[in-house]
Amino acid sequence: MAARRTPLTRADILTTALRIVDDEGVDALSMRRLARELGIEAMSLYHHFENKDAILAGIIDLALEAEAPGAGAAPPTSWRDPVAAAVLGFRRVLVKHPNVLPVMAAHPPVSGSSTVYIQGPLQYLIARGLSETDATDLFQGVFALAFGHAMLSTSYGSIELADAPPVEFTEESFTRTLSVVLDGYEPHPGE
Repeated sequence: MAARRTPLTRADILTTALRIVDDEGVDALSMRRLARELGIEAMSLYHHFENKDAILAGIIDLALEAEAPGAGAAPPTSWRDPVAAAVLGFRRVLVKHPNVLPVMAAHPPVSGSSTVYIQGPLQYLIARGLSETDATDLFQGVFALAFGHAMLSTSYGSIELADAPPVEFTEESFTRTLSVVLDGYEPHPGE
């Protein structure tokens, strides 16, 4: 193993871990393998992360950050715009990193920095007038839809049968369905 010449950072570790998971799947990621890729001893990883689960949580954050809305964006004209952007971004992450799907299923973002991906949208929806029940129902519905759609999109992309039109799991089909779901939560005058 060649000695590492630059200081090791959390970002280095997570980027390398995500690359391993993307290329070979989560089963290929071990502390020893990750250390070898980084040119260090495995014990050095524990100075940055408590264990492999912490690294897995970190790669989820890293993947999600790539699609996070940018600072300085124009204010939304409707509550739907940032919701749709967040859900589409989430789906894009999963399609881009299909081997992260099982990691995310086994390690839901409920601690550390990844909680912002749940708290932020829920707080936003409640601040825009949705009840807590509607906000949580909408959140779970659209993110479950995105998760399942991404899984099917990356697993086989389409279903073709002899006597039916093809079903294609595209971003366009997802966006249309997402719009229909969001319509159901649109406030109606007089209610």
